[in-house]
Amino acid sequence: MAVATTNTAAGNTRRVFTIEAGTPSVMFVDAPSKIAMTADCEQRNRAAFFSLKSTRLGVACLMCYSMTAMALMRTNLAVALVCMVNSSVLLEQNSQLFPQESLNNSLDRSQDNFVSRGRERTCQLAPEVQSEYNGELNWTSTQISLIFSAIFWGGLVTGVFSGWLADRYGPKNILLAACVIHVIGSFLTPTIAVRVGFYGMIGIRFIMGLGQGVTIPCMGALIARWFPSAERSTAIAIYTTGNQLGTMIANPVGALLCGTESFFGGWPAIFYVFGTIGVVWCVCWSWTVSNSPENNRLISNNELMYLQQELKSQSLQNRKVATQHVPWAKMFRSGPILAQMTMNAAAACFMSVYQSYLPIYFMQVLALNLKQNGLLSALPFFVQMVVKMFVSRLSDRFQRRDNQPKSTTLCKVFNSIGAFGSALCLVAISFLDCRQVSMAVFLTCASFAAFANFAPGFLTSQISIAPVYSGIVSSFSRVCAQVGQIAAPSIVGYFVVEGTRREWQYVQLILAAFMTAGGIVFFIFGSAEIQPWAMTPNETQVALAEDESDGDIDDSVIGDDPEKY
Repeated sequence: MAVATTNTAAGNTRRVFTIEAGTPSVMFVDAPSKIAMTADCEQRNRAAFFSLKSTRLGVACLMCYSMTAMALMRTNLAVALVCMVNSSVLLEQNSQLFPQESLNNSLDRSQDNFVSRGRERTCQLAPEVQSEYNGELNWTSTQISLIFSAIFWGGLVTGVFSGWLADRYGPKNILLAACVIHVIGSFLTPTIAVRVGFYGMIGIRFIMGLGQGVTIPCMGALIARWFPSAERSTAIAIYTTGNQLGTMIANPVGALLCGTESFFGGWPAIFYVFGTIGVVWCVCWSWTVSNSPENNRLISNNELMYLQQELKSQSLQNRKVATQHVPWAKMFRSGPILAQMTMNAAAACFMSVYQSYLPIYFMQVLALNLKQNGLLSALPFFVQMVVKMFVSRLSDRFQRRDNQPKSTTLCKVFNSIGAFGSALCLVAISFLDCRQVSMAVFLTCASFAAFANFAPGFLTSQISIAPVYSGIVSSFSRVCAQVGQIAAPSIVGYFVVEGTRREWQYVQLILAAFMTAGGIVFFIFGSAEIQPWAMTPNETQVALAEDESDGDIDDSVIGDDPEKY
C-alpha cells in the first residue's frame, strides 16, 4: 500500500491511498480468503463508526447540531406565536372576517352537528389559562398562515439548484452560509415583528427560507461523500434527529421564556437565545468539517483508507465529471425519482403542520395551559428521535447479514410502516378533543413513532439510488418537500377558522390521505439500488460481471455513455 500526499486547489492537504494488486485488502473482490477477510475485519474495527476516534461520527454529530440549530430558528416562531398574538383578538377578527362562513357554521344544521358544537364548547380555555396567551400582536389566522408559508417559498427558490451546487462545489460552505442567514433572521425577527409588522415578517421569513432550501441537498451530498452504504441509515438517523431535538428544546424552553418577561421581554428572548445557538454551530462547523474525507485534517489514516475503499466509486473526481454530464431526461423518467418526489411532499406536509401548529392545536382543541403545552408538544418529537435511532440501527444490521434482504425490500417495508401507520393514527386523532387528552397525546406520539421509519425508508433510498448525483436527487426531493410545506399552512389557514375539533379534523384527514398516497407510490416505484443512469465505470463493470456470472447480460446497465465519465 502506498500513501501519496498532494495539495488541493484550496490549499488543503489531501492524502490518497493506493492499494497494490495482490494485497490482502483487495483479494476479497475476486477470490476471498481467510487472510483477506481477517485483514478487512481488522481494518473495519480500527475505523469503527461508533468510536471516539471516528471523524465521520463527529461529522454526523455536527450535521445533527446543524439540523437542531436550524430547526430552533425555523420553529421559534411557532413556539413564540402563542405568546406574541392575542388569542382573544384573533378569534374576534376571524369571526368578523368569516361571518356565517366557517365550516362549522355551514354544517351546524343538524342535530348531530348541534351536539358536536356543544361538545366543542366544553373545550374552551379557562380564564386563567386564556390570560397566558394574550400577546401584543393582533394578527389573523390568514396572516399567520402566510407568515408560516413565507419561509417555504424562499426554500422553493434555492431548492431548485442547490443540489447541483453541492455536488459541483462542495456542500460545506453552502450549508454554512445557510445557517448564517438563519442566525441573522432570528436576531432581527422581534424588532421586525413589532416595528414593521406583518409585511416585514413575510420578508424576513422568505429570506430565511433561502437558507433552508439548501440544507437537505447539502446533507445528502455529505452523507454520500462520508458514509458507506451500510452506515447511511444510521447516519441519516443521527443528523435528522436534529429536527426532533430542535423541537424538543424549542417547545419547553420557549414556554419558559414566554413566561419570563424580565429576560429580554419574554417572547423576544426565544429568537435571541436560539440565534446564539446557531452562532456556536457556525464556528464549530467552519473549523472541523470538510467536503470529503480526503480533505479533512482530523481524520486518521486507518479511517481514511477504509472510506476510500468503501467509497472508491464516489470519489471527488467521479463526482465532478459526473455533474458535467447529468442525465436529466433519464432522471425525470425514473420511477424511483417519482417515488422520492411524492413521498417527500407528503412527509413534509405532515411534519410542517405539526412543527408549526402543534402548540396551537394543543391550545385550541385540547385546551392545555402554557406549561402543559410546552412539555407535551415536545413529547412526540422525543418519541420519534428514539424510535428513529432504533429502526435505523436495525436496518443497518440487516444490511450486514450474510443472508440480508434486498436494500429495496428493507426500504419499502420501513417506509410502509411510516406512511400507513401515521395515516391510521391521524384518522384516530381527528375524533378526539379535550376530554381525551391522554389518548390524543398518545396517538400523536404513535404517529411520530411511525414517521420515524422514514429514516431507513425513503430517506435512505434518496441517497442510495444515485450516489454521484446525491445532491441533485436531494434537490429534486427538496423542491417537492417545499411544495408540501407550502401547502401545509394553506390547508390549516383554509379549514381552521375558529380552532374547533371539527375544523382540525379536516386537516388531519387530508394529511392521512397524503401519507397513504405517498406510501402507495413508493411501494410500487421505490428503490434503494443504484440506477443504471447513475452508475460510474467501476459500478458498471461490477454490474456486468454479476450479470455474466448469472449468464444474463443486460446492455441497459452500461448507461448513457461510459466514456463521458
